[in-house]
Amino acid sequence: MDIMSGTPIIKRGTTPTHTIGVPPEVGQIQKVRIVYAQDGKAVFKKENDQCTIEEGAVSVKLTQEDTLALTCSKACEIELHVLTPGNDSIISEPIVAVVTKCLDNEVLV
Repeated sequence: MDIMSGTPIIKRGTTPTHTIGVPPEVGQIQKVRIVYAQDGKAVFKKENDQCTIEEGAVSVKLTQEDTLALTCSKACEIELHVLTPGNDSIISEPIVAVVTKCLDNEVLV
């Protein structure tokens, strides 16, 4: 799911992959952090080893545990933090996603 197009929906208990576009002027990325927050507090964060960094985009695959940690019917703000090799810190504007419920709140293994 490209979360730059339209209003993203996160269904609890699923394992979506989110792709966030990075403007070309950012150039190379040294470090990355994607923050998922509700009510102004981080629920979870994903960093370099949990993300795929490609030219023009950063992707992250969420786990069932991640999406079940989000509260249904509350907005989830997603923010991308990037550090360039020149130590320039760039933070995106928050992307607002809708969190929807699932009937079974257990991790399926």
